[in-house]
Amino acid sequence: MNDLHTRLVQRARTALPRLWRSVPGLQWRLLHLTQPTFLVGVSALLRTSSGEFLLVKNAFWPADQQWGMPTGYLEQGETLTESVTRELHEEIGGGTVEDLRVLDRTAGYRMRVEVLVEGTVKDLPSPREHDSLEVSDHRLATMEALPQYLHPGHRDLLRKHAGPTAPQ
Repeated sequence: MNDLHTRLVQRARTALPRLWRSVPGLQWRLLHLTQPTFLVGVSALLRTSSGEFLLVKNAFWPADQQWGMPTGYLEQGETLTESVTRELHEEIGGGTVEDLRVLDRTAGYRMRVEVLVEGTVKDLPSPREHDSLEVSDHRLATMEALPQYLHPGHRDLLRKHAGPTAPQ
């Protein structure tokens, strides 16, 4: 059963992102139908006690920019901490978030607001332990060792908020 489940997850990891990217004109409409009318996108700059930050590889993002900070949508009635914790459990299979604070808020596309939060993360699972369709890998990084295919928007946010002159 476990082997069958693993094979199905691997096939879905390949097929679903390809399908999602193949319908760019429908993506926003699908989100609008399945999410609240006003969307709050949350990106999380999560640091370990040693100062590294968590990055995830999102299979639904374009192939040349799949690495970035954990992101997701705030669900109705959730706090930001609950949202980030839920996303970590969905995307990488665990992790504990503490001391979350808002770093930035911007108006996004159409009826959407983007919120950047920062906090501490611990108790991260091994990348081999998670089984997610959305996120195929995760790692800890520093500004000196960023992955090649980092999302450009996230690169800009990291430079602004996690770079050598960023406030701690």
